[in-house]
Amino acid sequence: MNNKLYTPLLQKEIKEVESYIQNRFEKTNYKLNDNFMEILNAGGKRIRPAFVFLSGELFGENKKALFRFAAAIEMIHMSTLVHDDIIDRAEQRRGKPTLNSKFGNPWALYAGNYLFAEALDLIEPEKNKEIARVMSDSAVKIVEGELLQHLAVFDTNQSIRDYLKRIRGKTALLLALSCQVGAMAASKSPEKVNKMYNFGYNLGMAFQIIDDILDIEENTKTNKTKGEDLLNGHINLPAIIALKDKDSDSLELSSIIKSKFMNEDSLEKGIEIIKNKEGINRAKEIAFRYSEKAKSFLVDFKESPVKKELIRITDSLYERNF
Repeated sequence: MNNKLYTPLLQKEIKEVESYIQNRFEKTNYKLNDNFMEILNAGGKRIRPAFVFLSGELFGENKKALFRFAAAIEMIHMSTLVHDDIIDRAEQRRGKPTLNSKFGNPWALYAGNYLFAEALDLIEPEKNKEIARVMSDSAVKIVEGELLQHLAVFDTNQSIRDYLKRIRGKTALLLALSCQVGAMAASKSPEKVNKMYNFGYNLGMAFQIIDDILDIEENTKTNKTKGEDLLNGHINLPAIIALKDKDSDSLELSSIIKSKFMNEDSLEKGIEIIKNKEGINRAKEIAFRYSEKAKSFLVDFKESPVKKELIRITDSLYERNF
Protein backbone atom coordinates (compact mmCIF):
# COMPACT_ATOMS: atom_id res chain seq x y z
CA MET A 1 0.00 0.00 0.00
CA ASN A 2 1.28 3.47 -0.88
CA ASN A 3 1.15 5.45 2.37
CA LYS A 4 1.47 8.83 0.64
CA LEU A 5 -1.85 8.38 -1.16
CA TYR A 6 -4.13 8.05 1.90
CA THR A 7 -4.80 9.79 5.19
CA PRO A 8 -3.57 8.01 8.36
CA LEU A 9 -7.17 7.03 9.21
CA LEU A 10 -7.76 5.46 5.80
CA GLN A 11 -4.40 3.71 5.98
CA LYS A 12 -5.52 2.20 9.30
CA GLU A 13 -8.80 1.00 7.78
CA ILE A 14 -7.01 -0.61 4.83
CA LYS A 15 -4.54 -2.34 7.16
CA GLU A 16 -7.52 -3.75 9.06
CA VAL A 17 -8.97 -5.05 5.77
CA GLU A 18 -5.65 -6.77 5.05
CA SER A 19 -5.80 -8.40 8.50
CA TYR A 20 -9.42 -9.40 7.85
CA ILE A 21 -8.40 -11.11 4.60
CA GLN A 22 -5.42 -12.76 6.29
CA ASN A 23 -7.69 -14.25 8.96
CA ARG A 24 -9.94 -15.58 6.22
CA PHE A 25 -6.98 -17.21 4.46
CA GLU A 26 -5.82 -18.93 7.63
CA LYS A 27 -8.85 -21.21 7.37
CA THR A 28 -7.72 -22.53 3.98
CA ASN A 29 -5.25 -25.25 2.95
CA TYR A 30 -1.73 -24.31 4.06
CA LYS A 31 -0.43 -24.08 0.48
CA LEU A 32 -3.27 -21.74 -0.48
CA ASN A 33 -2.82 -19.65 2.66
CA ASP A 34 0.92 -19.07 2.21
CA ASN A 35 0.65 -18.22 -1.47
CA PHE A 36 -2.41 -16.01 -1.11
CA MET A 37 -0.55 -14.09 1.57
CA GLU A 38 2.31 -13.52 -0.88
CA ILE A 39 -0.13 -11.93 -3.32
CA LEU A 40 -1.68 -9.82 -0.56
CA ASN A 41 1.70 -8.70 0.80
CA ALA A 42 3.17 -7.93 -2.62
CA GLY A 43 1.95 -4.36 -2.32
CA GLY A 44 -0.36 -2.27 -4.46
CA LYS A 45 -2.38 0.85 -3.81
CA ARG A 46 -5.47 -0.89 -2.38
CA ILE A 47 -7.63 1.65 -4.19
CA ARG A 48 -10.63 -0.68 -4.35
CA PRO A 49 -11.13 -1.15 -0.60
CA ALA A 50 -10.23 2.51 -0.12
CA PHE A 51 -13.12 3.56 -2.33
CA VAL A 52 -15.53 1.17 -0.61
CA PHE A 53 -14.75 2.98 2.65
CA LEU A 54 -14.81 6.50 1.19
CA SER A 55 -18.06 5.92 -0.70
CA GLY A 56 -19.77 4.51 2.36
CA GLU A 57 -18.41 7.16 4.69
CA LEU A 58 -19.52 9.89 2.28
CA PHE A 59 -23.07 8.97 3.31
CA GLY A 60 -22.29 8.45 6.98
CA GLU A 61 -21.98 4.67 7.04
CA ASN A 62 -20.06 3.18 9.97
CA LYS A 63 -16.77 1.75 8.74
CA LYS A 64 -17.36 -1.54 10.55
CA ALA A 65 -20.24 -2.31 8.20
CA LEU A 66 -17.93 -1.86 5.21
CA PHE A 67 -15.04 -4.20 6.09
CA ARG A 68 -16.67 -7.32 4.67
CA PHE A 69 -17.43 -5.64 1.33
CA ALA A 70 -13.99 -3.99 1.08
CA ALA A 71 -12.29 -7.33 1.71
CA ALA A 72 -14.49 -9.14 -0.82
CA ILE A 73 -13.72 -6.68 -3.60
CA GLU A 74 -9.98 -6.81 -2.90
CA MET A 75 -10.16 -10.61 -3.13
CA ILE A 76 -11.91 -10.35 -6.50
CA HIS A 77 -9.06 -8.10 -7.62
CA MET A 78 -6.51 -10.65 -6.37
CA SER A 79 -8.25 -13.38 -8.35
CA THR A 80 -8.01 -11.33 -11.55
CA LEU A 81 -4.26 -10.89 -10.97
CA VAL A 82 -3.83 -14.67 -10.74
CA HIS A 83 -5.81 -15.15 -13.96
CA ASP A 84 -3.83 -12.38 -15.72
CA ASP A 85 -0.56 -14.07 -14.80
CA ILE A 86 -1.78 -17.35 -16.29
CA ILE A 87 -2.79 -15.67 -19.55
CA ASP A 88 0.48 -13.70 -19.74
CA ARG A 89 2.57 -16.73 -18.73
CA ALA A 90 4.13 -14.35 -16.23
CA GLU A 91 6.87 -15.75 -14.03
CA GLN A 92 6.95 -12.86 -11.57
CA ARG A 93 4.63 -10.20 -10.16
CA ARG A 94 6.19 -7.36 -8.19
CA GLY A 95 9.40 -9.34 -7.91
CA LYS A 96 7.76 -12.49 -6.52
CA PRO A 97 7.18 -15.80 -8.36
CA THR A 98 3.61 -16.14 -9.65
CA LEU A 99 1.39 -19.06 -8.68
CA ASN A 100 1.43 -20.41 -12.23
CA SER A 101 5.24 -20.36 -12.35
CA LYS A 102 5.42 -22.22 -9.01
CA PHE A 103 2.64 -24.76 -9.40
CA GLY A 104 1.52 -24.71 -13.04
CA ASN A 105 -1.52 -23.26 -14.77
CA PRO A 106 -4.18 -25.74 -13.59
CA TRP A 107 -3.37 -25.22 -9.92
CA ALA A 108 -3.17 -21.43 -10.35
CA LEU A 109 -6.48 -21.41 -12.24
CA TYR A 110 -8.25 -23.23 -9.42
CA ALA A 111 -6.62 -20.89 -6.88
CA GLY A 112 -7.89 -17.83 -8.76
CA ASN A 113 -11.35 -19.35 -8.98
CA TYR A 114 -11.24 -20.09 -5.26
CA LEU A 115 -10.50 -16.43 -4.51
CA PHE A 116 -13.45 -15.37 -6.65
CA ALA A 117 -15.82 -17.79 -4.96
CA GLU A 118 -14.55 -16.89 -1.49
CA ALA A 119 -15.14 -13.21 -2.22
CA LEU A 120 -18.75 -13.81 -3.22
CA ASP A 121 -19.32 -15.95 -0.12
CA LEU A 122 -17.76 -13.29 2.09
CA ILE A 123 -20.53 -10.76 1.43
CA GLU A 124 -23.16 -13.11 2.94
CA PRO A 125 -25.54 -13.14 -0.06
CA GLU A 126 -28.55 -14.24 2.00
CA LYS A 127 -28.28 -11.05 4.09
CA ASN A 128 -27.18 -8.66 1.35
CA LYS A 129 -29.16 -9.80 -1.67
CA GLU A 130 -28.97 -6.60 -3.72
CA ILE A 131 -25.24 -6.18 -3.13
CA ALA A 132 -24.73 -9.85 -4.00
CA ARG A 133 -26.67 -9.31 -7.22
CA VAL A 134 -24.60 -6.34 -8.41
CA MET A 135 -21.36 -8.11 -7.46
CA SER A 136 -22.38 -11.21 -9.41
CA ASP A 137 -23.38 -9.12 -12.43
CA SER A 138 -20.07 -7.27 -12.29
CA ALA A 139 -18.14 -10.53 -11.92
CA VAL A 140 -19.56 -11.77 -15.23
CA LYS A 141 -18.52 -8.54 -16.99
CA ILE A 142 -15.06 -8.60 -15.40
CA VAL A 143 -14.45 -12.13 -16.68
CA GLU A 144 -15.68 -10.99 -20.09
CA GLY A 145 -13.07 -8.22 -19.94
CA GLU A 146 -10.36 -10.78 -19.16
CA LEU A 147 -11.45 -12.82 -22.18
CA LEU A 148 -11.41 -9.75 -24.43
CA GLN A 149 -7.91 -8.93 -23.23
CA HIS A 150 -6.73 -12.42 -24.13
CA LEU A 151 -8.38 -12.30 -27.56
CA ALA A 152 -6.76 -8.93 -28.33
CA VAL A 153 -3.17 -10.03 -27.68
CA PHE A 154 -0.80 -8.66 -30.37
CA ASP A 155 -3.80 -7.47 -32.42
CA THR A 156 -2.69 -4.27 -34.16
CA ASN A 157 -6.06 -3.76 -35.86
CA GLN A 158 -8.04 -3.01 -32.71
CA SER A 159 -9.66 0.40 -32.39
CA ILE A 160 -9.74 2.88 -29.53
CA ARG A 161 -13.31 1.75 -28.89
CA ASP A 162 -12.11 -1.88 -28.63
CA TYR A 163 -9.48 -0.80 -26.11
CA LEU A 164 -11.95 1.20 -24.01
CA LYS A 165 -14.34 -1.75 -23.92
CA ARG A 166 -11.51 -3.98 -22.78
CA ILE A 167 -10.32 -1.78 -19.92
CA ARG A 168 -13.94 -1.26 -18.89
CA GLY A 169 -14.01 -4.91 -17.86
CA LYS A 170 -10.38 -5.11 -16.78
CA THR A 171 -10.33 -2.16 -14.37
CA ALA A 172 -13.19 0.33 -14.52
CA LEU A 173 -16.01 -2.01 -13.50
CA LEU A 174 -14.27 -3.15 -10.32
CA LEU A 175 -13.63 0.43 -9.23
CA ALA A 176 -17.23 1.29 -10.13
CA LEU A 177 -18.36 -1.69 -8.06
CA SER A 178 -16.24 -0.54 -5.11
CA CYS A 179 -17.95 2.85 -5.07
CA GLN A 180 -21.38 1.37 -5.78
CA VAL A 181 -21.20 -1.18 -2.96
CA GLY A 182 -19.94 1.40 -0.46
CA ALA A 183 -22.85 3.67 -1.34
CA MET A 184 -25.37 0.82 -1.30
CA ALA A 185 -24.27 -0.18 2.19
CA ALA A 186 -24.93 3.36 3.37
CA SER A 187 -27.78 4.72 1.26
CA LYS A 188 -31.00 3.40 -0.23
CA SER A 189 -31.14 6.23 -2.77
CA PRO A 190 -30.67 4.77 -6.28
CA GLU A 191 -29.71 8.22 -7.57
CA LYS A 192 -26.80 8.56 -5.11
CA VAL A 193 -25.68 4.98 -5.70
CA ASN A 194 -25.72 5.55 -9.46
CA LYS A 195 -23.62 8.71 -9.13
CA MET A 196 -21.02 6.87 -7.10
CA TYR A 197 -21.01 4.03 -9.62
CA ASN A 198 -20.36 6.51 -12.45
CA PHE A 199 -17.70 8.27 -10.40
CA GLY A 200 -15.86 4.98 -9.90
CA TYR A 201 -16.32 3.90 -13.50
CA ASN A 202 -14.79 7.06 -14.98
CA LEU A 203 -12.02 7.10 -12.39
CA GLY A 204 -11.24 3.48 -13.29
CA MET A 205 -11.00 4.32 -16.98
CA ALA A 206 -8.60 7.21 -16.25
CA PHE A 207 -6.59 5.07 -13.85
CA GLN A 208 -6.04 2.26 -16.38
CA ILE A 209 -5.09 4.63 -19.20
CA ILE A 210 -2.48 6.29 -16.97
CA ASP A 211 -1.26 2.85 -15.88
CA ASP A 212 -0.80 1.93 -19.53
CA ILE A 213 1.10 5.17 -20.16
CA LEU A 214 3.43 4.36 -17.26
CA ASP A 215 4.15 1.03 -18.95
CA ILE A 216 5.82 3.01 -21.72
CA GLU A 217 7.29 5.97 -19.86
CA GLU A 218 10.33 5.77 -17.62
CA ASN A 219 8.92 5.80 -14.08
CA THR A 220 10.95 4.83 -11.03
CA LYS A 221 7.82 4.83 -8.85
CA THR A 222 6.38 1.68 -10.42
CA ASN A 223 7.58 -1.87 -9.97
CA LYS A 224 6.88 -2.79 -13.57
CA THR A 225 9.48 -3.45 -16.24
CA LYS A 226 9.37 -0.82 -18.95
CA GLY A 227 7.20 -2.04 -21.83
CA GLU A 228 6.05 -5.14 -19.92
CA ASP A 229 2.47 -4.92 -21.17
CA LEU A 230 3.56 -4.42 -24.77
CA LEU A 231 5.90 -7.39 -24.55
CA ASN A 232 2.95 -9.49 -23.36
CA GLY A 233 0.94 -8.35 -26.37
CA HIS A 234 -1.40 -5.95 -24.58
CA ILE A 235 -1.67 -3.12 -27.10
CA ASN A 236 -2.43 -0.08 -24.96
CA LEU A 237 -3.96 3.26 -25.83
CA PRO A 238 -0.74 5.16 -26.72
CA ALA A 239 0.19 2.35 -29.11
CA ILE A 240 -3.28 2.18 -30.66
CA ILE A 241 -3.22 5.96 -31.24
CA ALA A 242 0.20 5.67 -32.90
CA LEU A 243 -1.03 2.83 -35.12
CA LYS A 244 -4.03 4.77 -36.44
CA ASP A 245 -2.28 6.94 -39.04
CA LYS A 246 -1.20 4.07 -41.32
CA ASP A 247 1.93 5.98 -42.40
CA SER A 248 5.43 4.48 -42.59
CA ASP A 249 6.07 4.83 -38.85
CA SER A 250 2.70 3.30 -37.97
CA LEU A 251 3.31 0.40 -40.32
CA GLU A 252 6.75 -0.15 -38.82
CA LEU A 253 5.23 -0.17 -35.32
CA SER A 254 2.63 -2.68 -36.48
CA SER A 255 5.35 -4.92 -37.90
CA ILE A 256 7.35 -4.75 -34.65
CA ILE A 257 4.31 -5.73 -32.58
CA LYS A 258 3.28 -8.55 -34.91
CA SER A 259 6.85 -9.93 -34.69
CA LYS A 260 6.33 -10.03 -30.89
CA PHE A 261 9.34 -7.71 -30.45
CA MET A 262 11.63 -10.34 -31.89
CA ASN A 263 14.73 -8.16 -32.29
CA GLU A 264 16.80 -6.95 -29.35
CA ASP A 265 16.11 -3.25 -29.95
CA SER A 266 12.53 -3.62 -31.23
CA LEU A 267 10.87 -2.61 -27.93
CA GLU A 268 12.85 0.63 -27.70
CA LYS A 269 12.15 1.35 -31.37
CA GLY A 270 8.44 0.72 -30.86
CA ILE A 271 8.30 3.01 -27.84
CA GLU A 272 10.20 5.70 -29.76
CA ILE A 273 7.59 5.58 -32.54
CA ILE A 274 4.72 5.78 -30.02
CA LYS A 275 6.27 8.87 -28.41
CA ASN A 276 7.03 10.55 -31.75
CA LYS A 277 3.44 9.95 -32.87
CA GLU A 278 2.18 11.78 -29.74
CA GLY A 279 0.57 8.56 -28.51
CA ILE A 280 1.38 9.30 -24.88
CA ASN A 281 0.23 12.93 -24.88
CA ARG A 282 -3.02 12.13 -26.68
CA ALA A 283 -3.69 9.25 -24.28
CA LYS A 284 -3.12 11.60 -21.33
CA GLU A 285 -5.76 13.95 -22.77
CA ILE A 286 -8.30 11.12 -22.86
CA ALA A 287 -7.40 10.09 -19.29
CA PHE A 288 -7.82 13.69 -18.14
CA ARG A 289 -11.32 13.84 -19.61
CA TYR A 290 -12.31 10.67 -17.77
CA SER A 291 -10.81 12.01 -14.53
CA GLU A 292 -12.70 15.30 -14.81
CA LYS A 293 -15.91 13.47 -15.68
CA ALA A 294 -15.47 11.31 -12.58
CA LYS A 295 -15.31 14.39 -10.35
CA SER A 296 -18.41 15.85 -12.00
CA PHE A 297 -20.50 13.10 -10.37
CA LEU A 298 -19.50 14.43 -6.94
CA VAL A 299 -20.67 18.00 -7.57
CA ASP A 300 -24.15 17.59 -6.07
CA PHE A 301 -22.93 16.09 -2.80
CA LYS A 302 -22.49 18.45 0.12
CA GLU A 303 -19.00 19.60 0.99
CA SER A 304 -17.28 17.37 3.52
CA PRO A 305 -13.80 16.05 4.38
CA VAL A 306 -14.66 12.75 2.66
CA LYS A 307 -15.70 14.50 -0.56
CA LYS A 308 -12.47 16.50 -0.54
CA GLU A 309 -10.54 13.27 -0.03
CA LEU A 310 -12.29 11.64 -2.99
CA ILE A 311 -11.34 14.58 -5.21
CA ARG A 312 -7.76 14.68 -3.92
CA ILE A 313 -7.18 10.97 -4.53
CA THR A 314 -8.76 11.23 -7.99
CA ASP A 315 -6.32 14.00 -8.91
CA SER A 316 -3.40 12.06 -7.42
CA LEU A 317 -4.26 8.91 -9.35
CA TYR A 318 -4.36 10.90 -12.58
CA GLU A 319 -1.14 12.76 -11.86
CA ARG A 320 0.50 9.78 -10.11
CA ASN A 321 1.78 12.47 -7.73
CA PHE A 322 2.83 10.19 -4.88
